[in-house]
Amino acid sequence: MLFLLISGIVSFVTWGVTIVRKNYRRYRYVNVKLRKRILTLALAVSLGIGTYSLLKSNILAGPVHAADINDNDEAMEFMIDLEHQNTLEELPTMEPVYTAEPVYTAEPVYTPEPVLPTATPAPINNFNKGDSVVTTTTVNMRLRPDQGSFKIGEVPKNSTVDRIGAIGNWDLVRYDNQLAFICSDYTQETVDYNNEYYSIEEDCDIVRTTSELYFRVGPSKSEKDICLLDKNEELIVIGKTTSYYDPSDIWYLVRARGQIGFVCAKYTRSLRDEIQKLDPSITNVEVKRIGYLNSDDVPVCYAPNGYSFTYAEKYQSVQILQENNGWYLVNVDGTIGYVNKRNVTKVDDIVIVLDLSDQRTIVYLGNDIIAKERCTTGKKSSPTEKGYFAPYGIADHHTFPDGHEAVILWMPFNGGQGIHDASWEEEVEFGTVGKSAGCGRQMDWLARFIYELCRSRLSRTHVLVQK
Repeated sequence: MLFLLISGIVSFVTWGVTIVRKNYRRYRYVNVKLRKRILTLALAVSLGIGTYSLLKSNILAGPVHAADINDNDEAMEFMIDLEHQNTLEELPTMEPVYTAEPVYTAEPVYTPEPVLPTATPAPINNFNKGDSVVTTTTVNMRLRPDQGSFKIGEVPKNSTVDRIGAIGNWDLVRYDNQLAFICSDYTQETVDYNNEYYSIEEDCDIVRTTSELYFRVGPSKSEKDICLLDKNEELIVIGKTTSYYDPSDIWYLVRARGQIGFVCAKYTRSLRDEIQKLDPSITNVEVKRIGYLNSDDVPVCYAPNGYSFTYAEKYQSVQILQENNGWYLVNVDGTIGYVNKRNVTKVDDIVIVLDLSDQRTIVYLGNDIIAKERCTTGKKSSPTEKGYFAPYGIADHHTFPDGHEAVILWMPFNGGQGIHDASWEEEVEFGTVGKSAGCGRQMDWLARFIYELCRSRLSRTHVLVQK
């Protein structure tokens, strides 16, 4: 702007000088004083125009102070705009920042995760798909689904018990870690009942273990075991169950040693197969009665009036399975055959069998084995005599001549011989070679069981000693 002002002044002065020179001669006679005045006037006009231009361009305006604004809004806006313009003008010119071209990577190729082979899930233990029932009154626990069966115990009224199966109108329940049958007429389903207890097919058979075998509270290897059964031990089958997932996984519900439980069928052999060789019409093998042989060398035959294949000793206990005219189909210590009726004496109520060859005590009530355990009988110098005896007393204490005392049971049946407990004998010694003075020594639990069972039924109790 200053350059323009100077250029204007110079041009104006030049113009003025030119006019003066052109008219110098014309006005040479004008008063010199007048010419000075004209020159001064031209110079003043030029300076005025230049000053006006400078003021218009704000070069000479100088800084604006707040005191000069007098709080005028328009002046304030003018000042802000001016400062904003100056700021923009003062910003340095920024060199462009070089940004490298982005390196583009190829899109990742999606590879699906490999499908790993999954292991076949373990079969669900369907045998544990139980439910609960509540007793509507105090109900008896029985050894088999029959009103006349041995009473194991009682379930109090309003008790909730686990039902794991059913046969007819009898519920197989687990109460106090024991299996038993209770009549479903005296139970009702719980509110959260799921209707999925495992069905048990009723079955009748006699089986023997082919090895030592666990006796369990449920039809599964994961269930708690009751005890370990011996090889070749006899079991009475009540029913059987089959796994949903494996038809070959069959379990028998059996009576053994006075309890109900389950055993795996593949570790047993069925006597029914042997029986059907004798009589194919027999499909269910059921113990109908207990008896003993009343004669020596009793022939056991293949068929009624048939040839004998073995002989049995007197006082041997038998299970009567079928009746065929004048013959009984019997089980004699695992041997199946026909015996003439006149050689068999039926027994009722309670029979305590002392087996001298196996050193075992078997307790029968009707046709139920309600207890079975190892025992100790007489030694060679004082053997326990074979026979069928009626006990003539029962007590919970007895002192022997050698100073030992029976403190649970004393039940004499043949002179000085009797059945009693023997707390002085180690448990592992039971079942070995006889060493008593002719008595049948029992483990404490069995002695207590016999005492409670027989003290009010002594007149209906018999002792059978067999070899």
